[in-house]
Amino acid sequence: MGDSRKNKDYSTFVENSNELITSHRNVISYRPNGASIYDASLDDYEKGLTINIVDNFFTTVNDKIVPFIDKVIEHQEPRPSFMSAFVSISKQREISELVMTHLGYSIDFGLLGEVEHPFSSTFSINDTRITTTYHENDFTQSIFSIIHEIGHSMYNHQVNPEFEGYAIVDSMSMSLHESQSRFLENMIGRSLCILDTALSKITSNYT
Repeated sequence: MGDSRKNKDYSTFVENSNELITSHRNVISYRPNGASIYDASLDDYEKGLTINIVDNFFTTVNDKIVPFIDKVIEHQEPRPSFMSAFVSISKQREISELVMTHLGYSIDFGLLGEVEHPFSSTFSINDTRITTTYHENDFTQSIFSIIHEIGHSMYNHQVNPEFEGYAIVDSMSMSLHESQSRFLENMIGRSLCILDTALSKITSNYT
C-alpha cells in the first residue's frame, strides 16, 4: 500500500483494502455471539465497546469541540517557516536518535524502522519496536511520530515482567494504550520545556 500512496494509485489501494476487509469480515462471521461486524471489531480493541456507545460519545463531544475548533482556527497563526525548511533524511535520522535518547527509548529493548505510515510492534516487554516516516520539507512529522510511537512502546516495555508470556500482556485496553502515546506526543512532546530542549540540541548539532 505504500507504493499506492507514493504513486497516487488509489485504485490499487482500494483493491488491496477490499481484500483485507473481506478477509476480516469472513473471520468475524465465524463468531457465535451474533454481534454486528463493526461491534465485534470494536470489541477486539476495547472490550464492551459498541457503535451505540461510540455514537453517543462523539455526539456529546461534537457539540463542544466543533465550536472550540472554529475559535482556534480564527486565531491560528501561520505555520513558522522553519518548520517547512529542508532537512535531509540522513540528518533527520540523527535527530531521531537524539529524540529517542532524550525520552529514554533504547535499542537495548527497541528498534527504529522506516515505513510509509508509522506504527509500533511489540514481541515481548524487552522487544518493543517503533517506526517513523521522513519528509525532507517537514522534519517535525518524523519527530512527533517517533514520540507517539515511543509512548506505545514504553507502555508495553513497562509491563510487570511477571506477566511476560501471558495473554494479559496483549489484552490491555486500546483506549488506555492510545492515551499514553497521545499524552507523550501532545502533552509532553509539544510542551515548551521539551521543545526548547529538543530545538537547542538540534540547532547546536546542525547549525
